[in-house]
Amino acid sequence: MFEHEKKETKAYFKRKELDKFNRILDDWYGSDRAAREMIPKLPDATPIAQTLDKLVNGLVAPGDRKLMDVKSNWEALVGPQIAQIAHPIKMYGSVIYIEVVHNAWLRELKGNSKELIKANINKFCGESFCSDLRFTPAGRGK
Repeated sequence: MFEHEKKETKAYFKRKELDKFNRILDDWYGSDRAAREMIPKLPDATPIAQTLDKLVNGLVAPGDRKLMDVKSNWEALVGPQIAQIAHPIKMYGSVIYIEVVHNAWLRELKGNSKELIKANINKFCGESFCSDLRFTPAGRGK
């Protein structure tokens, strides 16, 4: 017996039960009225965003999920000027690597901006999420 045949879930049996009930209603009322009678018996629909969140949470590590959130909210975290010249590319441990378009901006961001960006990220993701930021020239950080 195959592994997938051993595991028949509750959803499988629920679906099988609904199909049986639908066939009975179809025989009794006809297909048009049977469909209307089935609507109250069907489970409530779940929002697609909720389903996708469950799927992504199951496939992506929690740290990577937070990095995805940082990437999607990057402009709000650092401001529009910095968002145009720098963006996060990866994370190792609690260090976020940020790609910068020009070397002159590297020196600028390593100053006071670095601590402000790190503080905003930690405020957004949780206090111990990011311990350091590393800035890399464009094209070298991948």
